[in-house]
Amino acid sequence: MSESAAWDAYFELVRTIKWAEVESMMEYERAAERYLRSVTNEVLSSKVNWINAAEGDIRLYLNRLGGGWRRMTYLAKWYDEEPERVAAALRDLWALRDESPDGLPSRDEVFTRIRRFTRELPFVTNLMGAGGRMGLIAALLIRISIEHYPPFGVRMFATAYDFTHHPKPHDNADEATLYEHALEFLDQLIEEARARGLEWPCNLLEAQSVVYMLRNSA
Repeated sequence: MSESAAWDAYFELVRTIKWAEVESMMEYERAAERYLRSVTNEVLSSKVNWINAAEGDIRLYLNRLGGGWRRMTYLAKWYDEEPERVAAALRDLWALRDESPDGLPSRDEVFTRIRRFTRELPFVTNLMGAGGRMGLIAALLIRISIEHYPPFGVRMFATAYDFTHHPKPHDNADEATLYEHALEFLDQLIEEARARGLEWPCNLLEAQSVVYMLRNSA
């Protein structure tokens, strides 16, 4: 099957998705973005372990968005052990850009920050693979903008790549490369939808929601 035919087959599945379910998912994800911002404001100026201070709610959000309970536990543990180091790494990961029109860092800047983050924090060596680590980092990135930097799951994207005959990242790809590859796939998903006269997905969050909804059926 050609890549074009594979995309046609994928969009046959896309057309079966109920838009109300996508809207419900995005509402949950946007709520997670707002909540993460609300409980991490102090991180930008202090050493507060917001993971523990949030009474478990943030763990639930980040677990569902790709962080995972075990990964959040590691992050909370290192917060207790090295609060200044962790807080500084998160401030770097989350920094906005005053000089940009929307205040958001560019993709290239975010990829650079991801690499700095993974080098800085020792907990990454205790997590399972670059894909698992990127799941946690992407869940943290939603604080910047879930519309521009949506959640990531290595398995659900691998399923979409297989179905559409999209090239996969190389076996030794680091966390930032995996995420860059996923965002480029979402860009193409939006373009393929437009080419077929579909009104959605029309942004990265909608496209990521499609990939998530079809993670088991594709």
